[in-house]
Amino acid sequence: MHQFFSLQIRVKPSKLLSAFSLGVMGVLSGCQIVKPEPSAQLNIQAQFSQPAQYGLDAKKWETEDWKIAVPSDQLPRGEWWQIFQDTQLNQLVEQLNRENASIAQYEAQYRQATALLNQATASTKPTVTGNTNVTRAKSGESATTANYNMGLNASWEPDFWGKVRQNIWVNQDKAQASEAELNSIRLSMQAQLTTSYLQWVILGFQLQSQQESLKNLQKFLQLTHNQYQAGIVASTTVDQAQSQYQTALANYTEMQLAQIQLQHAIAMLIGQPQDQLQLILPKTLPVLPQIPVNLPSSILQRRPDVAAAERTMAAANAQVGVAKLAVFPDFSLGGNLGYKSSKLSNLFSAPNFIWSVGPTLAATLFDGGLRHAQTEQAKASYDASAAVYKQTVMSAIQNVEDNIAAQYLLSKEVAQEQQSLAAATRAEQSTTNQYKAGIVGYLNVLTAQNNRLSAQNNVWSLTSKQYQTTVNLISAMGGSF
Repeated sequence: MHQFFSLQIRVKPSKLLSAFSLGVMGVLSGCQIVKPEPSAQLNIQAQFSQPAQYGLDAKKWETEDWKIAVPSDQLPRGEWWQIFQDTQLNQLVEQLNRENASIAQYEAQYRQATALLNQATASTKPTVTGNTNVTRAKSGESATTANYNMGLNASWEPDFWGKVRQNIWVNQDKAQASEAELNSIRLSMQAQLTTSYLQWVILGFQLQSQQESLKNLQKFLQLTHNQYQAGIVASTTVDQAQSQYQTALANYTEMQLAQIQLQHAIAMLIGQPQDQLQLILPKTLPVLPQIPVNLPSSILQRRPDVAAAERTMAAANAQVGVAKLAVFPDFSLGGNLGYKSSKLSNLFSAPNFIWSVGPTLAATLFDGGLRHAQTEQAKASYDASAAVYKQTVMSAIQNVEDNIAAQYLLSKEVAQEQQSLAAATRAEQSTTNQYKAGIVGYLNVLTAQNNRLSAQNNVWSLTSKQYQTTVNLISAMGGSF
C-alpha cells in the first residue's frame, strides 16, 4: 500500500478567446487557459519501519523494560515538550516562544508576506485618487492668468485574463510557505532548547555520580599512601593511584565545562543574558517518553519544512502562469471628474464641471523573445522547487526512520550497558577487597576501576542519546504524533 505526496496546481482554465474577442473587449469574460505544469509526485510506503526490521521481536520488545506508550491524552499535543514532565523545561520553552530572536525574525517575514498578499488582493479593486492644484501663468505681454482645478481620478483593471488572480495565488502560496517556515524555525528552536536542557540535566546527574567516584578514588589514594608509609607497597603504587584520581578529576572538570556551555546555549535561545540564567537541577530525571511504532507515513504532512517546500513549489507553479499570461494585453478603465476654472469664486459652477472616461489597451507587439525567456525561467524555477520538495520529503523519511531505529536499539544498548556497569562494579569491589587482603596487586585494582568508570560514563552517554533521540523523533514528525 502506498501514499502519494502530490501537489494540485491551482491554475484555473477557462475558454479560449478568439481573435475577434481580442478586438471586442465589451463581450469578454472568463480567463485565458494556462496549462499547469506536471504535478510533483512522490511514492512512499504507507507505514514506517517496524521493530522486526531492526532485528527485534515486537512481542518480546513490548514486554521488556522498553514498552510502547502514548503520552497522556490530557497533555496538549501542540506543546510536545510537556511529555517530559519537567516544570523548568516548560517555563524555558514558554520564554523561548516569546523572546527567541530567530522566531521573531521569521514572524516578521511572515507578516511581510501577508502584507504582500493584501497588496495583491487590493489590485482587484478600483483605485480612486483626489487632486487639487492652482497655477498662475504669463506669456509675453499678455495678462497673468490663473487656473483652479479640483477633481477625482479613478482607474480599474478588469481581470479578463486572470493575471490579477494568478498573482494573488502566487502571493497566497508564498504567504503560506512563510507561515510554514515560521512554524519550522519555531519547532527547530524548541527542539534545540529541549535537547540542550535534557543534556544539561543528564550532565548534572553524571557529575553527582562522578563526585562519588572521586571520593572513592581519593580514599583509595589515601589508603595506598598509608601503605607506602608503612612499607607495604612501593611508591609506584601511590603514583598510579594519584594518576587515576587526577584523570577522573580532569574528566569531572571537562563535564563541568560542557554543562556550563549548555547553560549558555539555553540562555541564548531564550534571549536572556548568560549571567542572569539560573537553572536548578531537578531531583529526578525527566520522564523518558516512548513513541508508538505504528506511525503512518502521512504524518510527514504535518512537518512544517515539508509544508514550506510544498507551498514554495505551488508558488513557483503559479508564477509560471503569471509569466504565460504576461503575453496578453493590459486592459484598464479610467476616468476623472471635477471642476476647472480661471476664477476661484465660480469654480464649482455647472459650466466648469468636467469629466472623462475611457478604456486603455496596451500590448507588447515585439520583445525579442523576452516573454518566452521569462516563461522558461519560471518553468525552470518550478522544476527546481519540485526537486527541493521531493528531497525534503525523502530527508524527512530518513530522519524519522533513523530515529525510530535509534529509539528501539538504544533501549537494548542501555540495558546491556547497565548490566556491564553492574558487573564492573562487583568486580571492582571484589578486586579492592582482594588487594586489601594482599591477594592481588594494584594493577588489578586499576583495571577494575577503569572498567567501572568507563561503563558508568557509557550508561550516562547512552541515556543522553535516548532523550535526544526522542526529541529528534518528535521533531521529525512535526512536533506531535
